[in-house]
Amino acid sequence: MPLTDADLVARVLVDDDHHAFAELVRHHQSAIRGLLRQLTRSDLALADDLAQVTFLRAYKHLPSYRGGANFSTCTYRIAYHCFRAAARKRTELVGADEALLAV
Repeated sequence: MPLTDADLVARVLVDDDHHAFAELVRHHQSAIRGLLRQLTRSDLALADDLAQVTFLRAYKHLPSYRGGANFSTCTYRIAYHCFRAAARKRTELVGADEALLAV
C-alpha cells in the first residue's frame, strides 16, 4: 500500500528522510508545473523555475506544516505566491526599463 502524503511528511520531519520528500515532489510536481504553466501563459522555463522554488520553499517550511490542509493545497498556495512574487519583480523591471527610456 502506498504511503500517504501525511506519512511522507512525517518521515521527512522525524527522520529527515530526503527520499520521502522526493516522493512528495514526484506525487505533486506535475500538477504544480501545470498550474504554473497556466499562470505564466505557457512560459515553460519560468514555470519550471517557479516549480523548483515552490518545492524548495515547501521543504524549508515543512516544520511549520500542521496537517490541517492537504499537502497539495499548501503546495498550490506556495506555487501561487512564488508566481506572484515573480510577477511583481518582472513588473518592477519593466517599470525600471521604461523609466530609463524616458530619460
